[in-house]
Amino acid sequence: MTDFTSFKDILKNEMKERGVTLAQLSAATEISSRYLQALIDGDTDNLPPAPYIRGYLQKIAEVLDVDFSVLWKYYESDLSIRKSGGHDTLPQNRFAVRPVRKGPILITGIIIVLLAIALPYLADFFGKPSLEISFPQEESFFSQSEQITITGRVGRAQDVVSINGTEVAVLQDGTFSKEVPLSDGANSFEIIAKRFLGQETRIVRNVFYRTEPFASPSPQPSTVLEISPSVSREPFFTE
Repeated sequence: MTDFTSFKDILKNEMKERGVTLAQLSAATEISSRYLQALIDGDTDNLPPAPYIRGYLQKIAEVLDVDFSVLWKYYESDLSIRKSGGHDTLPQNRFAVRPVRKGPILITGIIIVLLAIALPYLADFFGKPSLEISFPQEESFFSQSEQITITGRVGRAQDVVSINGTEVAVLQDGTFSKEVPLSDGANSFEIIAKRFLGQETRIVRNVFYRTEPFASPSPQPSTVLEISPSVSREPFFTE
């Protein structure tokens, strides 16, 4: 390599000897033409910090088949290196494969597995309970007794059942029963099944009861019509 007095002279000479234009050098090194022109012109105001320049010169040296240390030596002696501070670092390659952090992936996988296991049981806490009333089955019911026993079934033994605000015991098979007194006239019973942290199911039964039986109307005596026998009279004729 011929001795040169400046960095831009050696750069221009190497490009000329190899017949490489500015555009071709930019394409081969993936360095902006604007930065390459600033290097050739010695325009440090339009150049990035020193770590970037060092990376650029390494690429230029590879393409032009020039010793990088020579290029860097001329650059240091010929130009004022622009510094960005004490923490200068080379830019990261945006296309480089970065190591994958396994921690978040592992935690996400565990959460997905736990949700898949817990999903069938979510209905036990947040779903709407099923409720069936065995007696009385009709929405409106007439009773001749002063008390009745309301019976029914819920989907889970853990569901809470109440009748008019009073909690009723639920057996393991989900059945329940409650004896309730009746008042004279209309009696309304609201049966509610509630699931823990979930919704409610309501059924209303109306029971009608009278303390006194309806009075039967007294039989009225039948009216007997006496019909007098008709008297047949012979016509009276006179001669």
